[in-house]
Amino acid sequence: MVTAARVFAFLLRFGLLPSLTFAAFVFSSSLAPAQTRSQPRAEDNTSDPLQTAQYLCRQLQPWPNLDYERHFTDEFRREVPEPLLVDLFRSIAMDTGPCERAVVEPVSAPGDKLIVRAETRGGNTVRFEVTLAKDQLWRISGFFVREVEFPKVIVRDYYDLQIQLKRLPGDASVTIAPFGRPTTHIEGDRRHPIGSIFKLYVLGALERAIRSLKARWFELLPIREESRSLPSGVMQTWPVGKRVTLFEYAKNMIALSDNTATDHIIHRLSRAQVEAELSLMGNSFVEDNRPFLMTNEFFKIKHALRSEQQSRYLSLRPEERRTWLETQAKRIPLSSVRYSAQPVLVDDVEWFASTNDLCKALYELDRRRSREVREILSTRTPGVSVGVGSKWRYAGYKGGSEPGVSAHAYLLESQRGDRVCVALAWHNPLVRVSDWRSADLVRKTIQMVERSF
Repeated sequence: MVTAARVFAFLLRFGLLPSLTFAAFVFSSSLAPAQTRSQPRAEDNTSDPLQTAQYLCRQLQPWPNLDYERHFTDEFRREVPEPLLVDLFRSIAMDTGPCERAVVEPVSAPGDKLIVRAETRGGNTVRFEVTLAKDQLWRISGFFVREVEFPKVIVRDYYDLQIQLKRLPGDASVTIAPFGRPTTHIEGDRRHPIGSIFKLYVLGALERAIRSLKARWFELLPIREESRSLPSGVMQTWPVGKRVTLFEYAKNMIALSDNTATDHIIHRLSRAQVEAELSLMGNSFVEDNRPFLMTNEFFKIKHALRSEQQSRYLSLRPEERRTWLETQAKRIPLSSVRYSAQPVLVDDVEWFASTNDLCKALYELDRRRSREVREILSTRTPGVSVGVGSKWRYAGYKGGSEPGVSAHAYLLESQRGDRVCVALAWHNPLVRVSDWRSADLVRKTIQMVERSF
């Protein structure tokens, strides 16, 4: 579960996010501070599961009307502003079509959780996981977009995969790289902006520093005001001076795609050390990634500078940009950031790699056999089940997105010990891309791999 800070970034599709789709929105009211609750009215009781399903169906429309106080708990509403949830429903409906009917699916352990399947006019399916609060007359206290499925996206084989990629507006690539066997890819050498997947390189630099005894996983590092960033993540809300282990910074950086955690790690290591890691982990676009941006610098350049200021920055040589970041960028307050829902400089101000590069990075991290790195990468693996009854005994994952960018990278290990990497990247510098659709495509690509692996 995560706080509203991460939800804020996700719902509006702004900033540097983990892949948005399989775990699109999670909130648990148990994380909220204890405060006096308003007394729910008896007529607000929504304990009937079908009633809750029908309510969610009515919201999965271009213009939702949440009736927020009636249907969500006080804690939920304190943490999640209503317009953000409205934007979530609207963004799904834009890609799937509006909901026509909803049903409650059976769950293995009935109780205060429901699985609601919404079927849309476009023939697509959305599954919500909902937690209801008994002590607030069954209002919604937790909410999770479990899956968005596009049945017309069919990936039975490599030929189908090629067709689906060609249907995506913009540039798209896929790499399927079984360890020790030939790699299959479609445009796998193409340069893509990768959003938060760049954090794999930061993790690699941190692991190298620890392995060479220049840092320790349980070294305590205080929160610094100058290393604060914007969501996604939770650590931007933590007080200055709070001491946190490097392991917790790294885990939040990957699992929550925490931008403040990322910038603290880069500051601890140095920008140059992360840049050096790019080559060591097989990145093909090292010069395009110099100077290596911190996330708060990314936000300022894209969403605080005027267009002529952006052009001036882009005209600078790499070392001049580095000087600008160390001087001018520090003077720009994060409060001046004003987001855009449309792509902004995704081919110019980003972090870059190919899908082949992403698999090289994951294999390099795996080669080092760090127990901590494997744990960090496996914290959140959307769309892939692991363990008894599954094809896989281990999964590692990092995703990334911003308006116009959606990317995913998985490292999977079968019950027999065979490993395979699956990476997908899709970007369009002119219009938003559908995170829901890209997540569905990579999930079905993994299912294809399961059948043949």
